[in-house]
Amino acid sequence: MLYFIKFPLIDKYMLPSDTTLKIVVFLLLSYVVGTIIQESSSFFLEKLRKHSRQNFLNKNSKIFQHGVLNEVQKFANIEFGKDINNDIFSEDENESLFFKAKAVLENLNKIKKADKFDAIFAMSRDFIVVNICVVICCIINILNPERLCLHIIIVLYSLITLPLFFRRAKRYAEMRVRTIIRQYMSIKVVNEEAQN
Repeated sequence: MLYFIKFPLIDKYMLPSDTTLKIVVFLLLSYVVGTIIQESSSFFLEKLRKHSRQNFLNKNSKIFQHGVLNEVQKFANIEFGKDINNDIFSEDENESLFFKAKAVLENLNKIKKADKFDAIFAMSRDFIVVNICVVICCIINILNPERLCLHIIIVLYSLITLPLFFRRAKRYAEMRVRTIIRQYMSIKVVNEEAQN
């Protein structure tokens, strides 16, 4: 097909070298595998991010320290037109305030810090999936006695780093929520002071 449309490399018989083809195939496979890891981790571990944004106003969330949580709850009560001392918020109210704050920050181009936290969360989430896949592959190949020691070391490494990446993903999901809400609150305060 390429020969008939006079594709330059084919027409002049200047086919890429074997090394070039290997590099191209490697890059394509890397992209495909990376996409599979990213999508599968997103599918399985999205609850971490969702949990953070659905519960940040509640006492048991620990995203905000107690004193700061009271300020955030008062702010949310004002936003929702509720009694100032209310401390019970539904998941929908949590998400509503979060997405409103995120939209305002995006419109003002002040979301960069939260986006960095989101990128670190996504990377940690991907490493969780990679570690699980590595453990599964090593367990499948554990019957090979020649590399038994290597497989045991890899499995131990993966099992040790798995909770670390889980903790890191959870922490950065919480930091993202905390940053977005704090920035939104400070923007609202500055705007109110400017109006007065």
